[in-house]
Amino acid sequence: MGYIAPTRRQLTQLSEVIIMAESWNDTLLKAQQMIDADEAGNITNDVRQAFSMLSNVGNQQYEATGETPESIQKAIKETLRNYPGYPWRKGGGGVLPATALSVVDSLSTDAANSFGRAFDECGEGIRAFLTPHGRSSKQSYSDGADYGAYIGKSIKKTATSLYKAGTWDGTLDGLSSAIMEDDEQE
Repeated sequence: MGYIAPTRRQLTQLSEVIIMAESWNDTLLKAQQMIDADEAGNITNDVRQAFSMLSNVGNQQYEATGETPESIQKAIKETLRNYPGYPWRKGGGGVLPATALSVVDSLSTDAANSFGRAFDECGEGIRAFLTPHGRSSKQSYSDGADYGAYIGKSIKKTATSLYKAGTWDGTLDGLSSAIMEDDEQE
C-alpha cells in the first residue's frame, strides 16, 4: 500500500485551519502574559482596561455558545498590536517567552531610536565609517533610521542567543547577570 502525499493546496488549507484554531483560552493566556510581562509600563491603563472589558465580553459569548468569539479575539489582538511583547507577530515570537519579548522589544526600539539620532547628528561623513557587514548587499546605511534598524535587529538576535544559551532569564533584571566582562589583561 503506497503513501499519497497531500497537495500544496491541501497543506495550505490545513495550515489555515491550524492558525484559525487558536482557542479563546490561548488568546486570553497570550494577551495576559504580554500585559503581565510589561515591566517598563508601555501598555497604558486604558489598553489594560480595554483588554479586561473585551475578555469579559468574550468570556460571556464563549460560555453562552461554546465557540470562540472571533470578533472579540481579533479586537484583543488589534488593541495590543503596537505594544512591546506582541505574541502574534508574523513568524511568532520565536523561542522568547512574553516577558523576554517585552524586554527585547522595548530595549531594541529605544536603542534603534537613540543610535539612529546619533548617526544623523554626526552628519553625512559618518556613512563612510559606519558601514554594513561585509556580506551585506548594501554599501552604506542610508540614514539614522536605517542604522537604527540594524542595531535593533542585532539586539534581537543577541537576546535570542543569550536566552537559548541560558545566559539570560528573559527579565529586565536578569540582563545585568548576562553582561560578559572582558578578561583583564596585564
